[in-house]
Amino acid sequence: MLFMIEMENIIKTYQLGEMEVPVLKGINLYVAEGDYISIMGASGSGKSTLMNIIGCLDRPALLLADEPTGALDTQTSQEVMKLFDNLNSQGITIVIITHEPEIAAQTRRKIVMQDGLIVG
Repeated sequence: MLFMIEMENIIKTYQLGEMEVPVLKGINLYVAEGDYISIMGASGSGKSTLMNIIGCLDRPALLLADEPTGALDTQTSQEVMKLFDNLNSQGITIVIITHEPEIAAQTRRKIVMQDGLIVG
């Protein structure tokens, strides 16, 4: 079976002062492609934390940008990249998806994909 989401032994603990609060305690979750599921539970059961982890929303220092300069003119594209540079200098992790070599050249690390593989 092909899984769209496959998570094993997911543990999440929040630190509240001196106290550790375990929220997710070894969650295993498998969601098949095409599934239509709900995650249900009382307040405080961990469902929102799980949803945030599934969507990478539990990382406030992460920005995902899919073709952020794709339909922009050169000047506006450079303004967007300056904004990303500023955010990154403040500690925000940024992942940009782009077709544009000149945009990729402005990042610290470039990953190249081809035919479903990382090739460089």
